[in-house]
Amino acid sequence: LINGRRVAISAFAEGITNSFVDINSIPVSAIERIDILKAGASAIYGSDAVAGVVNVILKKDIDGVEVNLGYGGTDGPNYEETTASIVWGTTSAKSSASVIIDYFKNTSLSSNEMGRLGTANQSPYGGEDFRSSRGFPGYFYVDGVKTIDPACPAENATSSGSCLFDYGPFGYIAPASERVGAISQFEYRFDNGITGFLEMAVQHNSSIAAGAPTPLDEDAGLTVPGSHPNNPFGQDIEIGRYRTVDAGARQWDIESDTLRFVAGLKGEINDWSWETAVQKG
Repeated sequence: LINGRRVAISAFAEGITNSFVDINSIPVSAIERIDILKAGASAIYGSDAVAGVVNVILKKDIDGVEVNLGYGGTDGPNYEETTASIVWGTTSAKSSASVIIDYFKNTSLSSNEMGRLGTANQSPYGGEDFRSSRGFPGYFYVDGVKTIDPACPAENATSSGSCLFDYGPFGYIAPASERVGAISQFEYRFDNGITGFLEMAVQHNSSIAAGAPTPLDEDAGLTVPGSHPNNPFGQDIEIGRYRTVDAGARQWDIESDTLRFVAGLKGEINDWSWETAVQKG
């Protein structure tokens, strides 16, 4: 929730069973605090608290201007972060208004810059070997017999005929990303005691992530015809588990835009408080 109201799920969610809210769509400099309620059935949040609540409370009643600039980097692994924000607000006896602009950018930090995190084979460190059996150059079938590719390095070959692949060096500990967003809030107290409020937010996020080359299983249906000059068997051979190293590593270029609009009224009647609002996003 933001200020006690639901937030639209991320556009990258995969259906109802895998929906989530992109917290990166909330400018960090706009956050005053985060309330976490682990129990459900809250009297405060009602049906929004069936499985608990994470409620992000935004800054309000700001009077003045605040500018923040930040930069950080690391020795050893090459990683940098840049942040900037402008917070402006004004208040009076009957009204308040604020505008917050936030910017964040970081470079990527690859797994192979972080020692043991850059390999899927953790056995030298007392752990397990998690290298993939979808390897390169992999294995194939000749007359139904599983045959490991002779070009498979000895340290990657297994007794079962697979050629292991270390996908660890291809991952990112932190993908490169850039975020810029703004939030504006306005409140006005009418003479009848009713308060009108308005909240508008816009956010643009972009990031670049990478992963190991695409893995293929035996059901991919890859074959090398017997007429191929690199096929010494003179017959079609079926490719088993394989890693498309020749095609290069996978890369995901992700961009998202988030818009949010809330307008409403609130007030008190005797000992009761009431509030009504319309919201989009």
